[in-house]
Formats: sequence, C-alpha cells, structure tokens
Amino acid sequence: MKKNAFSPQWLILGLALIIFVGAVGFNLYLDRARTQSREQERLLAQTHVAEANVAQSLIAINEVLVELRKQLRQDALDPNLNRHLRTLASAMSGVRTLAIYDAAGKVVASNQPVLLGKNFSQRPYFKAPQQHPDMDMLYISPPFRSVLGGFVITVSVSMAGTRGEFSGIIAATLDPEYFATLLESVRYASDMRTRLIHWDGDVFMERPSNDDTSGNTPAEPGAFLARHKDSGQSQNIFTSIAVPAGDRRMIAFQTVASSQLKLDKPLVVTASRDPGEIYAVWRKDLITDGTTSGLIVLASILALHAFQRRQRESSRQLDEATEALHATHALIKESEEKHRAIIETTDTGYVILNGNGQVNDANGEYVRLSGHSRLADTPHLNVTRQTRCPIYPPSGRIHRMKKISTLVCEMPERSASSRPDAEQCRPAT
Repeated sequence: MKKNAFSPQWLILGLALIIFVGAVGFNLYLDRARTQSREQERLLAQTHVAEANVAQSLIAINEVLVELRKQLRQDALDPNLNRHLRTLASAMSGVRTLAIYDAAGKVVASNQPVLLGKNFSQRPYFKAPQQHPDMDMLYISPPFRSVLGGFVITVSVSMAGTRGEFSGIIAATLDPEYFATLLESVRYASDMRTRLIHWDGDVFMERPSNDDTSGNTPAEPGAFLARHKDSGQSQNIFTSIAVPAGDRRMIAFQTVASSQLKLDKPLVVTASRDPGEIYAVWRKDLITDGTTSGLIVLASILALHAFQRRQRESSRQLDEATEALHATHALIKESEEKHRAIIETTDTGYVILNGNGQVNDANGEYVRLSGHSRLADTPHLNVTRQTRCPIYPPSGRIHRMKKISTLVCEMPERSASSRPDAEQCRPAT
C-alpha cells in the first residue's frame, strides 16, 4: 500500500484534533475572561462599600464642623468649649481630634489639652483654607505625622470675620484606627490590599499595614492613581505593575464623592489583588485540561499510527498471497499446457463427456477417429450411442457422483461415416 494512501486519514485526524484543541482552548479563554470579570466586579463592589462609609463619615464630620462654626459666630469662646469638643469627639466615629484655630494658626480650643496654645500655621491643612478661603469647602489635608503620633489626615472648614475676612479654621483629625478597621472589613482574600489615598497620591491608610507606604506617594505620573485621575471617572480598574512594590496587581479605584460635600481634594479608596492568586484555580484547570488534551492528541496519533501499521502489514500479506496465487496459477497453466501438448501429440483419442454422454472436449486424434475435422462438430455426438459401447458406471451416474471414469474404445481407422463395433469398446481397468 502506498504511503500517500494514508494521507487522508492523517488529514482528517489533524482537523479533528485542531477542532478539539481549539474548543478546549476557547473554553479556557472564556473561563479566564469570566474569572477576570467576576473579580473586577467584586473589587469594584468592595471599593464602593468602603467609599460609601468614608463619604458618610465625611458628611457627618462636615455637619459638625459647620454647626460649630455657627455657634462660634453667635457666642464668644465658651470656657466649657473644650469639654464640649471632648464630648463631640468621643461621640463621633472616625474622629480623634477636634480643634479651633485662630487666624494666626494658634489652637484656641481642642479636645486634646496638649494642643492648646500651639501654633500650626505652617501645616498644609491650615494653609489651604487660609490661602483659598471658601465657606462651603471641606478641606482635606494630605497625610502627615501628627504631634500626637501616627500619620493622620485633617479635614477642616474656614471661618470668616464680620467683614468676611479669614478668621481661622475648625478642624477634625481623622482616627487612623477607625479607617483601618473599615479597610480591613472589605478584604475577602489574604492577598487583597486596600488603601485610602489622598488625591495628591499620599497613602493615608493601608491594610494589611505597610509602614513603608504610610504617608508616602506610590502614585508617580503614569501609574495607577494618575491614570484614574486622568480618566475623569469615579470608578476604574487596572491590571499592571504596582509602584513601588513592583508586583503585578489588579486594582480597583473609587473616588470618595457626595452631592452633599464640596471637597478641595477628595480621597480615593483602592482595592487590589495579586493576579497569580486570582487565576490560581484557572491555572490548575489550564494544566489539567492541557495535560488531558495532550494525552488525547498523543493517544490519537499513536492509535492511528498503529492502525496504519496493521493496515500496511495486512496489505503486505495480501500482496504476498496474491503473488503466490498468481505463481500457482502460472504453474497450473504451464502444467495444463504441457499435458495438452502431450495429449494432442499422442495417437490415442481422448474425450471428455458430460452426464448425457455427449462430448465436452476432446483431442485432435479423437476428432479424427470420430470422423470429424473440427472439435466444434463433436459436441452433438453421443459417444455411447455412436460406439454402442456401455459406460461403466453409466455416464449420468458419473456426472452425479462428480467422478472421473475412463472408457477405452478401440476404433480402427475408418471414414467419418463408419462406426465402431460394440465389441471394440471396454471399460478401462
């Protein structure tokens, strides 16, 4: 069998395996896309939950600060104001310090006695409202190291005198522990990282805690926060190299915003995960399906190869048998030709009869003895009647028994019209 006879089989197998592997690969691609989409939706949902809580805290703090400003307009500094501020701070979630600053930046009232009389006019949280006073604005400072310890953010509102001039600020320092608990509550995986970041890029709070990033700026131009700010969207999600850690992260961004707040610089909540952990289950499926598919492909190729090898062996054996049969036929034909030549050259007449005693075949001598010139003239002859010589056993029985019987007829030379005598025929012994 020619080698190219197997080409269609390999072509069909190749197409089938391509379709099979393509289907497996496409299914894995869809699984990965579904995993990515599901994780993105979950990260965005968690950042939205954290953002809603942060926004609600800022709304509550803003209402308290505005109310204090109204009270200070109506009354002079109350000697019990410090006690009132302590009561408010202890009752408010997310606030560690409440303080009132005069136009020079000196603390005139606070729930923290250690701050009274100190001047913080150089702090960014005082400079921003001093330089750009807006009675409707809630100012949010970048994270800084407080004199009371730790990195904090201060939110403040500006105060104006009777002529509208800047007269100081009322500020609330956010409690890091409260926001740490909030960020921890939205984590659902060990590799998940949540952050509360100032709009300028400084990290206020991170969970799990990383002291190296508190108060630092991980969002250089072109990094995640810059891309989020440039997009103009309140929500975004990216997958790239995180700065400065250098690890690959999927990060969701949610800007803290509310129609009830006018912020000079908002906060941003982020939630991120390691793609290696996100796709861990999918990667196992990839290895399992890939290995299984590879084994199926290998088994299919080996099976077809073994099948074709058996086909080639069967074809070889058939070719050998055919050649042997042709050789046997050639030998038989050669033997027949030899015997025919012998019979045709002998002076004895040979005849083959059918069941009715009629001639089927005969040699030339018999044709001559029977008085004919051609074999074609002899089939109508009935030898038993012509020679009046009985056949033992009778020719009909010979035909039915499928046996060969020999009848010897001694026929002297005579013309075609002469007939042998019955006494001249005898069965052969």
